[in-house]
Amino acid sequence: MSRPEYNFLANLDHGEFKRFRFLVIEAILATDLKKHFDFLAEFNAKVGDEGVSGIDWTNENDRMLVCQMCIKLADVNGPLKSKELHLQWTDGIVNEFYEQGDEEAGLGLPVSPFMDRSAPQLAKLQESFIAHIVAPLCSSYDAAALMPGRWLEPADGEAEPEGEEEEEEEEDTAEDEDASTGSGASQRRRDSRRRSGRKVFCQITHHILENHEMWKRVIAAEEEAERGDAIAAIREEEEEPASKGEESIDGRLDDREEVPTVEEEESLQSGGKEEEPE
Repeated sequence: MSRPEYNFLANLDHGEFKRFRFLVIEAILATDLKKHFDFLAEFNAKVGDEGVSGIDWTNENDRMLVCQMCIKLADVNGPLKSKELHLQWTDGIVNEFYEQGDEEAGLGLPVSPFMDRSAPQLAKLQESFIAHIVAPLCSSYDAAALMPGRWLEPADGEAEPEGEEEEEEEEDTAEDEDASTGSGASQRRRDSRRRSGRKVFCQITHHILENHEMWKRVIAAEEEAERGDAIAAIREEEEEPASKGEESIDGRLDDREEVPTVEEEESLQSGGKEEEPE
């Protein structure tokens, strides 16, 4: 922006520039995860639990809150990408974590969680990040009807929801009444009725569900491998004392003097008598 041809703020007056600067700073500060749950609680209270958004778009504070939530979702959107892109972003952030852990270890400081290169916990890190940070944020954003998506057309031959025919008759009557007054309510009702029996497909939600399941499978596989290693180690420990005991018994048997048999004793005695002088 130091070059005039790229300065898109050049036409703003002083007051507008200060306002723009304030909005940018507030949006950036909203990405601080220390305040994540405070923002989420405030937004959830604003949206409500009835499925009807309580956001007042004429209120500047509400618009600012939505802006902050939007940039927060953009800031942590790695798990919202396709699997290939998600893994690329994950690799980049994990390398940053390990570099920080290396620097902490070099300074003699305790290594922060998930930043120890010698004890990687990538799958647990991503699963926890999705479950506790990204997924609740997406859920709140979706509850406010802000999540992008597209309507899915019902499949051919799909049964209509119960009671839809009665609703159609009532709405047709209402539409006839509205037609006389020229009201636009009939069009809104028709749109609402068409959408009531349809589903919305959100690519973002689809990706986060897929990625979350992927990391849970990785964790299960790692735990299974750890259990296998632990069982093998236990068996090795059990086999070592047994093998040492067998070696000890064999050694004692080898060191034990051989006991002569009765025939050998008689042979020795008779031989000794024959050698005695007359």
